[in-house]
Amino acid sequence: MTNHKETGVRHAPTYDWIRRRIGEHEWQAWVATAFWIANVAAILGMACGLVWGADVTAYLAALRQVETGGAANPVDGDGGGSIGPYQIRRAYHADSRVPGPYERCRDRGYAERVVLAYARRYEPAALRNADWQALARLHNGGPNWRRKSATAAYWQRVRAKMRSK
Repeated sequence: MTNHKETGVRHAPTYDWIRRRIGEHEWQAWVATAFWIANVAAILGMACGLVWGADVTAYLAALRQVETGGAANPVDGDGGGSIGPYQIRRAYHADSRVPGPYERCRDRGYAERVVLAYARRYEPAALRNADWQALARLHNGGPNWRRKSATAAYWQRVRAKMRSK
């Protein structure tokens, strides 16, 4: 923030220095190009988000069904070691790096952020490519899920729930 020389009113710095350096015509072309790129990115993002968004919603619903039967207020599982609609353990929550107390994993919205952040950390390509099998197996078996054959059966249960929707 800087003070205006005459009035003393504080204002944010502007892009006038760019305009002065490159000239008015180039500035207008640059601004038009920036808006065009932003619009294309927004349109592509919306198109991809509509498809991926529906899929991720179905995936999360199936995961919830497998973990807790879709109960609104599920009981703690694994002798109290897992909580919330996705039965998240304390270490899973910490690994997700989502700020907030572990107990918030009982809240569905917060728990979904944790599940997706965990996936983004350990299987970003699977998340980008909507590889629900890899993500379900990761959720069930942790970062070393590929070495755990039991995660295959877990994926079959999630897959069946996704198909029944």
